[in-house]
Amino acid sequence: MVKAGTASPATVVDRLSRVIHVVGCAAMILASWSWGSKLPVWPQEAAFTLAAGWFFVRAVHGPLDRTQSHGSRWHDFHHAAMAGAVTWSIAVMTDPHTMGGHPASARPAPAVSPADGLTAAVLTVYFVVAAWPWLSVALRAVRKSNHHELGKRRPAVEAASHGVMSIGMAAMFLAMA
Repeated sequence: MVKAGTASPATVVDRLSRVIHVVGCAAMILASWSWGSKLPVWPQEAAFTLAAGWFFVRAVHGPLDRTQSHGSRWHDFHHAAMAGAVTWSIAVMTDPHTMGGHPASARPAPAVSPADGLTAAVLTVYFVVAAWPWLSVALRAVRKSNHHELGKRRPAVEAASHGVMSIGMAAMFLAMA
């Protein structure tokens, strides 16, 4: 069990990455509601583009604080792909004539081209396949852990959240395909 007053093992870099995840998830939830199209487009595109860049830099350079040498860089490449895919979908689904700071709902979104539909289908498959390693890690961690120890549950919860996030991305791109 984690003792009160002890420092969290997460670094500032890890915490920033987690904040980006929470903000991105919240933005995706908001965008999926019917009134989500009334949100301004440029802040969404800017935020997801910056997030993609952040995770890409982490993937290329590895852990920026060098305290955690374990783990695969594919996680950060996957997060960069997720954020980049969201940026792409916003650009595809938004009428370019409304990009001048007005909400995206000022005009109906343009019809998705066959090429964009194919891209969305490929992204759907990718995100479903990419969810399996995390879901597998979560299930193995749950099987091996004592359910009363917070430190043992944290990896399972984190892996499950990444797996569910990837499945959610697949659902959004399936709707677009």
